[in-house]
Amino acid sequence: MGSASMIRIRPMLAALLLTCTLTTHAGAAVFLREPLSSLPPATDAIVSLVDGRTTTTKAILISSGSVPIPIGQSPADGWSVEFWMKPVAWHALSPDAVHICSVRAGGTLLTLSKKTGAAVLELCAGENVICRYPIYGWIQQPWMDKSQRDAWHHILLQCDRGNPVLFVDGFPSQILHTPPRTGAISTVILAGGPGTAF
Repeated sequence: MGSASMIRIRPMLAALLLTCTLTTHAGAAVFLREPLSSLPPATDAIVSLVDGRTTTTKAILISSGSVPIPIGQSPADGWSVEFWMKPVAWHALSPDAVHICSVRAGGTLLTLSKKTGAAVLELCAGENVICRYPIYGWIQQPWMDKSQRDAWHHILLQCDRGNPVLFVDGFPSQILHTPPRTGAISTVILAGGPGTAF
């Protein structure tokens, strides 16, 4: 059985740190803690700090451009990228596409985006859509109480035996095509313009 890894990206208020956790099935963990100010320079990105998921955390808001997060190497046959996100300047029915993140896995570029003109997230390998998840429930509805509005959403990109899949808020996405086999991940790129908090 291959060893799978997990990377959690979560900004923390107290020390303004971006914390990444790499965990294997064997239980070993390596914690990488870097100040948010040490994120790799991205001249095209507009990034600011905003309130996070809880009253004691801060998040990064990417208004335009992208922020690469170098993570070293992961196992080729099993890994996962996990983060919380919140649409700030867009919503599920926004007419434009929103690029949320990219993951370089071996020779494959995986991208997660909100589709143009549709309330769905799509995970693509190159130009091929491999997974789709509906997000029409992300729009504020009259029956939602205040605690359900402006909700954060949990994203999990997981690779099992080389095949990537998408989970949103704990639910599996629809697999449209057989995912391509990927390799070790080397970079996670966060985007989200016109405004997404991570």
